[in-house]
Amino acid sequence: MLYLIFGIALLTLLAVGLLRQASRPIAYRGLHLSDTERFLKGFLLQNGRGSVLFLDRESGPGFLQVAVRAHRGPWLEIELDCQNWIGRESTLI
Repeated sequence: MLYLIFGIALLTLLAVGLLRQASRPIAYRGLHLSDTERFLKGFLLQNGRGSVLFLDRESGPGFLQVAVRAHRGPWLEIELDCQNWIGRESTLI
């Protein structure tokens, strides 16, 4: 009986750990700005209202955040938040 309770507790902890790991965002490092086109296209086509794509520049301070605000028929309303993104060194994110 004790082994059964221990086994169920272990399986529950394993399931919770796997679900927490799966919900974390995936980080891609060393991408050039031209490589992000496929991520942006897929993000805009697949994700719904409230979804956020966050790009952080590795060569210095700055980030770019793209958020889907609404779907209006075939049109998407998006919001851009740029902090120190514009510059000569903005080719590597």
